[in-house]
Amino acid sequence: MRKWVQGSFSRRSDGDETMTGDTSQPPPPYALQDPHPSNGLPQSPLTPIRHETTAAPPPHQVPVSDTRLIRGALYKAVQRNDAAMAQLLLSSGADPDDRPMCAEPAIVCAVRNRSAVIVDLLLQHGANLEVRAPAAGTALYHAIDLDHSAFVEKLLSHGAHIQNAHPCGGQPALYHAISRPTDGAHLVSRGGVNVDIVRLLLQNKLDLEAKPPGGCTCVYKAAQHGYMTVLELLLSHGAKAECKPPGGPSALHQAATRGDLAVARMLLAYGANVNATPPAGNTAIYEAVKRRDIPMIDALLQKGADIHRKAPGGMSTIALAAQSGDTAIVRRLLGKFSEDTKT
Repeated sequence: MRKWVQGSFSRRSDGDETMTGDTSQPPPPYALQDPHPSNGLPQSPLTPIRHETTAAPPPHQVPVSDTRLIRGALYKAVQRNDAAMAQLLLSSGADPDDRPMCAEPAIVCAVRNRSAVIVDLLLQHGANLEVRAPAAGTALYHAIDLDHSAFVEKLLSHGAHIQNAHPCGGQPALYHAISRPTDGAHLVSRGGVNVDIVRLLLQNKLDLEAKPPGGCTCVYKAAQHGYMTVLELLLSHGAKAECKPPGGPSALHQAATRGDLAVARMLLAYGANVNATPPAGNTAIYEAVKRRDIPMIDALLQKGADIHRKAPGGMSTIALAAQSGDTAIVRRLLGKFSEDTKT
């Protein structure tokens, strides 16, 4: 007969054992053990069973031993713009790049949904910024399309590749920011281009002369659309003012043809060739005379425009001015002609 008490064992005169002390506490559970254990060490027939408990994980982090169990769940949460669910799944080991076959990445989906919280969560968990759906752009290109300067800055700070060309048309990111469509499907600011995004892109090391295959440079595109602020930013960062698409007129020639004096002066100030002529075409001064654009004529003459050049089979610049009957233009050209003959 055994009596359980809180205290120590003692042997009675009849050979039985008992414990002396407080008997108010219930006895610990006991179990019979193998009297002949494999390690050869003797054990007591009665050994207390130790119950080990583990602390429950915090409610915001539920570890999952096999992440295949949650595959696809994160993408659904991102699609629903459910930031709380996305955080729970990511903290449980969900792959930030997991997505259905041929679908856009979760980071692109979050950017399109304008969900700053989910974008931050995916970036914190190492989302790959260069993955994309077939024939679609990366997260950076989508942020540019949405005119979202904050997303562009965030993606660039996490290492988004600025030189990777868009799969459709091969446009570099800077070119895409300047020449992207400006119809109703896109937000438009400051004359059709987001100057803040251009500034962010220019803060990174990139090729200012990069262009899509068979296309023109960023300077040409900015000059073509009359984006003066962007044009000055590009030129001040070292982009070349002398530029033209294959077989086409230069940016300066195009500005003179359409009468854009501000663009023409900007290009001339940064060294554009005043006498650049397209194949079988006329000079910029000829186009300005044809339009009877006196301010443009003066700007071109001040930079040394050649009034003697003419297109094959065409007339000279002075002859064109005389034909129009504009004496003011003829005087300017004759003054230039007399200066040329003196030198």
